Amino acid sequence: MAGAIVCGAGTAGLAAAATLRGAGIDVIVLERTDQVGASWRTRYDGLRLNTTGWMSTQPGFRASRRRHGEFPSRDAWVQYLEDYAEHHKIDVRFAVPQTPSSS
Repeated sequence: MAGAIVCGAGTAGLAAAATLRGAGIDVIVLERTDQVGASWRTRYDGLRLNTTGWMSTQPGFRASRRRHGEFPSRDAWVQYLEDYAEHHKIDVRFAVPQTPSSS
């Protein structure tokens, strides 16, 4: 049984899950789509991050070497998120509907 559940396999959700795993907590990520970083995939083709490659990383996993001053593309960032999830062995459950709780 998971000690924590994270909603969403985007940038923040994956970082939270990796940090929790690093603290020894079993975590499951629930993603409503069928891919990691789904919202990034829908952005326009020419999108680039507004930080250079060496600054564009998540906790516990460095990006591959990039040239100084290079701004990562949308597709490079999506690939990085996929690699990040694999590197940290994050348990992502895809196509899970997420609905607000009724309290």
